[in-house]
Amino acid sequence: MSKFVLDLDDDFPFEVFGIAATTKDYRLCWSLNKELGFGFKRLNPLSVYSKQRDKIDHGFFFYEDEALQVKYRLIENKVGASKFLPEIVKADFVIIVDESPAFEGDKFLDEMKKIRSVLMAFRINLDELKFKDNILLTA
Repeated sequence: MSKFVLDLDDDFPFEVFGIAATTKDYRLCWSLNKELGFGFKRLNPLSVYSKQRDKIDHGFFFYEDEALQVKYRLIENKVGASKFLPEIVKADFVIIVDESPAFEGDKFLDEMKKIRSVLMAFRINLDELKFKDNILLTA
């Protein structure tokens, strides 16, 4: 009897960026909206359950650039001791950007670094994440 093995590649159709900032989530969105011409709007928070079964809500914002056909999702990474992406300890916020031929990741990263309230912005390598399935909650 033959044995079949299904090998699935984790190919996520988006790029992920981390942001370190000392401001509140709504204040960072205001800065991104003002400086980059975005239109982030608050949506229902993303709920993550801790090992103790406590429900923790992470702020969630969404913006779609219809001209470039790119969707942006901003998630509060740190809420108290809870982290949306536990491996990314430097990031206070995570931005998930759908892949698009019109999106230039390096230019976007450079523009984010110029924002006064952003202390640090960096690209996150999805291959190194253990909990990358959390990102699928935002799809």
